[in-house]
Amino acid sequence: ATVNNGLVSAVAEGETVVYAIIGDTVLKCNVTVYPEGAVITAPAVTTANPTTSTTVTTQTSVSGTGVSDNETTSSTTKVSGTTTSTATEVTTTASSDDGSYLDIKENNGKVIIVNCDELVVNVVIPAAIDGKIVSEVSQYALSGKDIETVKFENPDVKIADSETTISEDAVIYGYWESTAHDYAIKYDREFVSLDDVPDEVTGDANGDGEVSVRDASTIARFLAEQRIDELPLSADFNGDGEVSVRDAAAIAAALAKGKI
Repeated sequence: ATVNNGLVSAVAEGETVVYAIIGDTVLKCNVTVYPEGAVITAPAVTTANPTTSTTVTTQTSVSGTGVSDNETTSSTTKVSGTTTSTATEVTTTASSDDGSYLDIKENNGKVIIVNCDELVVNVVIPAAIDGKIVSEVSQYALSGKDIETVKFENPDVKIADSETTISEDAVIYGYWESTAHDYAIKYDREFVSLDDVPDEVTGDANGDGEVSVRDASTIARFLAEQRIDELPLSADFNGDGEVSVRDAAAIAAALAKGKI
């Protein structure tokens, strides 16, 4: 058996030993490769050294030659008479009713969304899964081309800062004051607020509830892309009844004079 990027590759049945060094801790993993269809019991966990060395027995099931994608690893480390249980970060499928189609991984008691079932078109990112806060959405996690809507229930969830995190055609639902709204503004995605929308602010072209240099740049970009008709009427900063380059210039001038 060999290890490549954390995956155990097996070419035959049998037993082998894999060592992993994490900081000052040495993990000795006894790996057993079973034939296809074999009944596998839970891995045994033992402590090889009372300070930093830990022995972990891991059982892997493979079919013929290939790389195992079904591995569970846990460890118990004893330090100064106190036993602390730790677990290697493992990607699993969420088990809650409202997130069963999400692939997740846990880190420090919080949940990170790493992928979504490609058949799901209306995605809900819950505030918590199995009582654990959903703290982050990884890049590409919601990039499926068939996704139509993504609803974020946690206004503070961290969304990977990339246009490939969420499908460009998906409508984003979230709270007005939220990371979901910030993402929609930055990457020019359609956004639907789950709470009350503040009154329109004259000059607010990007819909963030305030007037800033970002509104001037939004107007300029939409003009360059010949999409000026998509801007809200609130972008009409100078009040002449239309949105044009003059509004971008008026916003920039007002900002320079400290009037905004």
